[in-house]
Amino acid sequence: MIAAALLALTFPALSVQTNAALAAAPREVGVFIQRSVQCEHWAGEEGYDTARRQQIDRAIRVLRCDRVEEDGRYLRRKYANKPNLIRLLKTAPDF
Repeated sequence: MIAAALLALTFPALSVQTNAALAAAPREVGVFIQRSVQCEHWAGEEGYDTARRQQIDRAIRVLRCDRVEEDGRYLRRKYANKPNLIRLLKTAPDF
């Protein structure tokens, strides 16, 4: 439930063209890119008190940010023969 809510958020970090390409891409690619953007967002947040640190830690855990790099490699291998998807995957933040 929380993961779905987090993935439903839109982030202005993605261009209009990227968002349009995401709409046409396989769901797993779109979810991965949104997840990558959100992980980058949460990684840059300041944990200024205990409650905020817990909120950040929970978001990072729910989004499985520790697996983003590995998941990106998997998708790049899976779609290696689809240049449009590879270009789209390259829009995801690097970790």
